[in-house]
Amino acid sequence: MKRKIALLRGINAGVKRKVIMADLKTLCQKLGWHNVQTYIQSGNIIFESNANNTGFDVPVIVINAEKLQAEMLKNPFYADKANRKGSI
Repeated sequence: MKRKIALLRGINAGVKRKVIMADLKTLCQKLGWHNVQTYIQSGNIIFESNANNTGFDVPVIVINAEKLQAEMLKNPFYADKANRKGSI
């Protein structure tokens, strides 16, 4: 198994974006990660996984459906905006 590191940005720097590390660790374990460790309240995670490795870094964006819908509706090229509302 390869050791990997996940770095979550912008959490636990104030009171608005709080993530409990025990909950984050549990979530990672449910994803099938092994030997999961978190570092203080930083959002940094060290883990092992057998997941396929592409050989390069892949940026990841996580967004909820409502926010994605709102951003899509701002796109002037998004066809038939009125009929698309709530389609995600």
